[in-house]
Amino acid sequence: MQTDRTAKKRIIRKALVRLALINIVVLAATNVCGIIDNMVITTALDTTALAAVGYFAPMSPVIGLCYVLITGTLILSGNLIGSGQQARVRSLFTGAFAVLAAVFLMFSVFLFFFRAPLAEILGAKGDVRKLLEDYIAGYAACPLFSALDALLIALASYNNSIKRSYVSAAVMVLTNIIFDLLLVGPLGILGIGFASALSSLISLLILLPSYMNRKATLHFVGKFFDPGLIAAAVMRGLPALLFTAGMLVKNSLLNYALSENIGYEGIAVANVLGTMCSILGIVSGGCVNAYLVLASQYYGEEDREGFLDVFQAAFRIGLSCMVILLAIVIIGSRHLAAFFFHSGRNIREIGQQMFVLGFIFFPVNFAINLLMGASKAQSRMKLVNILSFFEVAMVGVLAYLTVPYAGTNGAWLANTWGDLLTLAVILISVLVMKRKLRPTQADLLKLPDDFGAGPGDYVEYTVRESSQVSAISQSVIDFCRARGAGKREAFLAGLCVEEMTGNLLEHGISHMRHNDIDVRVVYKDELTISIMDTYGAFDPRDHMALFNPDTPDKNIGLRIVAKSASYIDYYNNAGINSLIMKI
Repeated sequence: MQTDRTAKKRIIRKALVRLALINIVVLAATNVCGIIDNMVITTALDTTALAAVGYFAPMSPVIGLCYVLITGTLILSGNLIGSGQQARVRSLFTGAFAVLAAVFLMFSVFLFFFRAPLAEILGAKGDVRKLLEDYIAGYAACPLFSALDALLIALASYNNSIKRSYVSAAVMVLTNIIFDLLLVGPLGILGIGFASALSSLISLLILLPSYMNRKATLHFVGKFFDPGLIAAAVMRGLPALLFTAGMLVKNSLLNYALSENIGYEGIAVANVLGTMCSILGIVSGGCVNAYLVLASQYYGEEDREGFLDVFQAAFRIGLSCMVILLAIVIIGSRHLAAFFFHSGRNIREIGQQMFVLGFIFFPVNFAINLLMGASKAQSRMKLVNILSFFEVAMVGVLAYLTVPYAGTNGAWLANTWGDLLTLAVILISVLVMKRKLRPTQADLLKLPDDFGAGPGDYVEYTVRESSQVSAISQSVIDFCRARGAGKREAFLAGLCVEEMTGNLLEHGISHMRHNDIDVRVVYKDELTISIMDTYGAFDPRDHMALFNPDTPDKNIGLRIVAKSASYIDYYNNAGINSLIMKI
């Protein structure tokens, strides 16, 4: 029987789509809440209040620094889960939650008690300054709740809490609208800030119960603080900090180049460019985050083929989405320019050219983020850290150099040239590292040659129906014997595969029209059996030790497997069951 990885690839695609969708929904919900706040302020208050909120914008990167730890925790958790280190991943989760809570509690306290000097530092004056102080007073607790909420949403797939994440995102938007409308009348702009804090708190409370379950992959533990794990997570998330620093350089140089050479119209169009990049970036960011979750997990499992399959699936799905979005923006450039710019023909023409040229970089940028994500999953951080700053800062430099000669087109194309240059740096680093003029996919992802099982070290099967089970079991026995396993060890491997796959086909709870089962047997340094499926969540460890004297044959197969295996681990990620056994 030949290796069949059809089910594995379908499982990966399903998991990627599920993860990408929840990430997109959550990112969209966050942006929608900001838009709603601005709409309510414009309607119920006045432009002075809107300007006050605008003065608070420079604080957004500070709040966004929570993603240094969140992103690092996401990646490191995947590595630890994939390698079966459940105790360490729970310690990491609890420690990350505690660190974020402590840091952002202090930040929220600072915002509340020092809102007056902060408003002055931010440049607000007169009535605007008073309004900004009121807004900060209401908003002060929001960074704390938002940071913790973001951590729980980022890790939700590891606990199979995706549906709960959808509910929390929907409730956050709905409660933000309700509280905005209820509080803006009696409290003014104070109520707008308070509404943001309340909606974030409610979203957090919806997510928390799934992390209280002691059977969940991630839950709170008593002994939690491991400085080494927290430091490792921060190192993996450091690119988020460097990206923020690069954005400050980019925006400063871009605004200077446009104001000096074009005027206020160029600045206005560039502001819309930034807004649209944030909106389109929701799709790109959702796909990349989904890829990071799965790539980290397969790297932890040392599953070379799975790691490559995740990249292929993410690249095809994400790139298709980016190309479609780009085509929509270019085709609709005239209408988009008319929608955003009303003050004159010149600014509409500049705006239309921006919509045609300003987003060409997105497909290249997506490919860069996937390649950098592969390095993050492997903890190859040196080049990633450099490029996280270099990629965005270079855009500002290119705009500064080209706008005096190419006008606004120089600014709109700077992202594309900057990303092409970054991609060239990555490709050159691959050529230097691998010393190949025609690198393979594994070379592009910088996988070590000895990573994972070689072609002769594993077999993989797609299980479609019960009639296949006995033949696959015998094939597993034959494979193990050919690799030098003893008769008993080979027989136990075949028995484990037969019992577990047969149990799934007979008793698995199906939530889909079509379910997949993938069996992977690796005999390298030890014999490892991995079974992935898309049936309902089911941890066989809960049943392996059960014995009822009135029904002695019940769960007998599971009990035999339990006694045969030296190691058993189970987790559910994005609705995909993974069972790992070592014999």
